[in-house]
Amino acid sequence: MSVVYNSPVAFSEDKIYFILIDRFHDGSPRNSTKTCIRKKGYGNEDELQRFYGGTLKGIIDKLGYIKKLGFTAIWISPFFHNTEGAYHGYAIKDFTNVDPHFGTKEDLKKLVNGAHALGMKVYMDVIINHTGDVWHYLNRQNYQYNQGLVYPFGSWNEEEFPLPTKLRDIDFFERKGRITDWMKYPELAEGDFFELKKFKLNETGDSLELQNILVEIYSYWIQHFDFDGFRIDTVRHMSPLVINRFTHRIKQFANSLGKMEFPVFIEAPFLSDSEILAYFKNQTDHQGNSYSPPDGFLDFYLHFDLPDYMNGRKSLGKIRERFRSLQSLREQADSTVHQVTFLDNHDQVGDPYKQRIAQKLNNKKIAEAWQLLLDLNTIPCLYYGTEQGLSGAGPHDKFVREAMFQKDGNNDLFDENYILYKNIRQINRMTRK
Repeated sequence: MSVVYNSPVAFSEDKIYFILIDRFHDGSPRNSTKTCIRKKGYGNEDELQRFYGGTLKGIIDKLGYIKKLGFTAIWISPFFHNTEGAYHGYAIKDFTNVDPHFGTKEDLKKLVNGAHALGMKVYMDVIINHTGDVWHYLNRQNYQYNQGLVYPFGSWNEEEFPLPTKLRDIDFFERKGRITDWMKYPELAEGDFFELKKFKLNETGDSLELQNILVEIYSYWIQHFDFDGFRIDTVRHMSPLVINRFTHRIKQFANSLGKMEFPVFIEAPFLSDSEILAYFKNQTDHQGNSYSPPDGFLDFYLHFDLPDYMNGRKSLGKIRERFRSLQSLREQADSTVHQVTFLDNHDQVGDPYKQRIAQKLNNKKIAEAWQLLLDLNTIPCLYYGTEQGLSGAGPHDKFVREAMFQKDGNNDLFDENYILYKNIRQINRMTRK
């Protein structure tokens, strides 16, 4: 068995830097723009709708930049081979390979090894809820969810996908049409995400076989690439039993390789604390098997409240109320519940108008907000480019997914003398938990 990396930094002490691979850097030599003003990043509206050109090599070249900024871990967006145009990584057609736009498996190994050499962990973005648009309904009908009706299958969109070949079984998919009411159960747990195809995740025989395959898929990436933890996407669309079964088995596998700590944190917007609590209770299946919870969750509520607090429109009492509520959740949970907090992110769920934190706060306030996340003893997560004052805004997620490099030019936005970069670096160095 190969030697695995075990970080001396506990999950509770992490500072995480999140990277959208396609928008970070492409690895080509460029000049970092020196400016004291805010930037909207690179890429016009059309370019930000598709693959822009960021690669794994681009991240490798900037690992030193992230380390100097004071981070203990990076979380990278999904790197799997996606369906046409899905630059974000969440429309997977091949769970066995790196998307050629991003590079190769060898690049991925170099990235993880390079991060480890600098004392940083690498967290993998995990999708078990759905695939990309890998098949279509009969006659290419655009069905919508209707009281759980199962619609007829047409055919696979590409003969050789999805991969691994074990996933090429239509009984692994719900086939119930697109979600129209994103707040209604069971529609949100059974319907397709727009064109993305929803896996069947329940307690039927087909689904249990599928869940075994998903554990095998992600175990491979831990074993061969030495990832240090997972962030699980779209958790509110899956049951606590499904999530905890997957988490429990993945953590067991990582432990069997010698990875003593393998943190798993979940994305769960729009869930009340009582709903979130279910994911942090031990879950038991019909056979009496018990599954332990994940380690933490991304706190969207604090993200929404923080700018108003920093601008004086909400009192500290609102923040205190949030933490009292979380303390009650922690007291009822069957495991330690860590709160992963953020100022910016790539998926501003629920916001009709997307905007970076730099649209809401000046640099001084942004630094103070970052300090607050650390003072509150949360696990802070910085979205790429926030430290350079990226200030994108618009009616679609693409407007807050700007590129940090000029596609057809010689400039990028990695100025280590920019005031916000220096402020965040200083806060990270001075803060001890």
